[in-house]
Amino acid sequence: VRVGLLRQEVDPRGEAWAREEVEGALAVLASLERELRELEARMAHHGEAGEEVPEELALRWDRAHAAFEFGGGFEREARALRVLAGLGFDAALAERPLATLSGGWRVRVELAKLLVAAPDVLLLDEPTNHLDLPSIEWFEATPAAFRGGVVLISPDRTFPARHVTDLAEFHAGSLS
Repeated sequence: VRVGLLRQEVDPRGEAWAREEVEGALAVLASLERELRELEARMAHHGEAGEEVPEELALRWDRAHAAFEFGGGFEREARALRVLAGLGFDAALAERPLATLSGGWRVRVELAKLLVAAPDVLLLDEPTNHLDLPSIEWFEATPAAFRGGVVLISPDRTFPARHVTDLAEFHAGSLS
């Protein structure tokens, strides 16, 4: 089970751009793409030499290609940009280094990373704190569309009440 946790404190010294940081959440796909390119080069070498491609090599390529496709490798950049746009990033802001972003925008980058990575369970501690109204409206569709489990902590009773199936409330040290 892959668990994604929304961090409230984000290192402000990050050198990556916002878009790069979000795409980094899909590092496994980048690794698969590198593996595919390496396997394709090896298969091409066999073809150029007039040799038959070894079955083991073709099977490795087939498995890597299937994992890449199933993981959303072909649409990962578009997915990252779509999530960033939903959280209020325009093209210029998505290309800014993290170090130049405010704490609120860095938390949005962290939220985008989680949404793009699509873990099995999302742990969200006050995810709407740093969002403006259009971003909150966009984000409200997230729990309903998410295929995994979501644990959401929010002082805002309206947001969870509209979008969760089970609600627990902590009050005066007890859970109800």
